[in-house]
Amino acid sequence: MRFIVTPEFSEKVSSLSRDGISAISTIANFISETDRNSLTQGNRGIEVRSLTGDIVVINYSPYRLFASFGSDSEGEYLLLMDVSIEASQVSTIGGFFATKDPRRNQMFDPNRNMTIDPRRNMTIDPNRNMTIDPRRNRYYGGPYIYNTQLKQVGFLVRANENVSLIFDMSARFISYIVSTGSGNLNIFDISGAWIGFLVPTQNEVLLHFDAAARWIGIII
Repeated sequence: MRFIVTPEFSEKVSSLSRDGISAISTIANFISETDRNSLTQGNRGIEVRSLTGDIVVINYSPYRLFASFGSDSEGEYLLLMDVSIEASQVSTIGGFFATKDPRRNQMFDPNRNMTIDPRRNMTIDPNRNMTIDPRRNRYYGGPYIYNTQLKQVGFLVRANENVSLIFDMSARFISYIVSTGSGNLNIFDISGAWIGFLVPTQNEVLLHFDAAARWIGIII
């Protein structure tokens, strides 16, 4: 099967260790030698899991590839969007958070930047600004957070172009999202600890993963 890669995927792979690059090559060879139906069955120690719609996760421990099926004038292809590794291996990818790590840059930390802190800025606090409170504004269209059973468990409020705030369905501020600048987004709890990440898809859905790269829901 034909595959193409995103610039973000290429950047991540280029920073992997030699063993990591070898593992990605094994996965690439597997993809190129199979079709869509056979690919979803996995092979050679490679596990393929369908998430939702055309999104799949290709597991070749300790590496996980996030990919999406698509088609163009040349036929069907698999778009390789991102690669992650198990927590014990994370240190092999250098500069994971770059300059947009709230633990290092106060511009992205609500605890040190009041303009993105709903506790000090009422314009981004749904408890004090009813226009962004879905409990009081029925026309608030989201984005909403759903678990894997598609139950609404929270909603987002945009603080600025780089940071969005996550509230539970009681409008309690529980975490926030910081853009990586390369398309993906990292999630931190209000103490600044990294707790997960989001992977964009081609249909405006964000796939929600925890820090162990387990898929736990979507945001749309």
